[in-house]
Amino acid sequence: MADKNGILNFLKLDSIVEKLLKLVESKIEIAKIEIKKDLSQFLAKALVMAILSALGLIFFLFLNVGFGFLIGTWIGNTYFGFFIISGVYLLLFLLFLTTKNYLKIEARIGKKLDGAFKNKMNHESES
Repeated sequence: MADKNGILNFLKLDSIVEKLLKLVESKIEIAKIEIKKDLSQFLAKALVMAILSALGLIFFLFLNVGFGFLIGTWIGNTYFGFFIISGVYLLLFLLFLTTKNYLKIEARIGKKLDGAFKNKMNHESES
């Protein structure tokens, strides 16, 4: 080890190696800070989306309850109003289930996410 330090001192490389190590440490710290920033932005967006989704779901639930009562009032039997609403959703579910492969929904969503991820990476590399 002493020979290595002596050679570095002799060739005046010890300060270059020291500066290089500091540069690497700085790059690591910058990467940590950027990861923390990206993670906090992602979590903030996820929380906002969760709140909006919950509010939208509650709205949708009450809207469907209202339609169930409305249809039940028209028919004269509240239960049948809810059965009709449930039947509509069952038909939509079956339609989606049978056409998901034909419409290639998973592939389309995957392409959109890939594109969004690539755009984010390209935007960060330009900065």
